[in-house]
Amino acid sequence: MKVEIVNPTEQLLSEIANPKLRRKDVAQTFALVLKYGQRDQVDWPKVCQAAVERWSMSGWTWIKSKAWKAIDTGEFPC
Repeated sequence: MKVEIVNPTEQLLSEIANPKLRRKDVAQTFALVLKYGQRDQVDWPKVCQAAVERWSMSGWTWIKSKAWKAIDTGEFPC
């Protein structure tokens, strides 16, 4: 069974815009997008802009770092 996020760009943008969610939540979704091979389905400039507007460039860098660490270690949120 193949698992995927239906619209990864909109999912990430929705999470970034949600004030109840934090960087770690977005990092988990980012990691799942990578894990499921959906990297090419994301409008990265749009996602990056939204994340930087909310958290700054260092916040976006933190999110990416945590997502890639999950890939490297195999420690996924679900």
